[in-house]
Amino acid sequence: MSNNKRGSAMVEASLIIPLIITVIIAMIYINMGLYQFVEQNCELHNSLLEEAKENFEIGDFVRRIDFMKGLFEE
Repeated sequence: MSNNKRGSAMVEASLIIPLIITVIIAMIYINMGLYQFVEQNCELHNSLLEEAKENFEIGDFVRRIDFMKGLFEE
């Protein structure tokens, strides 16, 4: 009887262990994809920020502030 239980446990383990390994590998690949997505978005954000800094003129900023003051004054 002991041998039968041990064989049953081996069969169950041989079914579950590959499933667990597959889930772990899938989680690693999902995290790698998310990391690449975030990295690309960060690079895009930084390049757009640098471009905005290069094209920024103080006159545009002052005009925007004057426009905003007019919106809130009564």
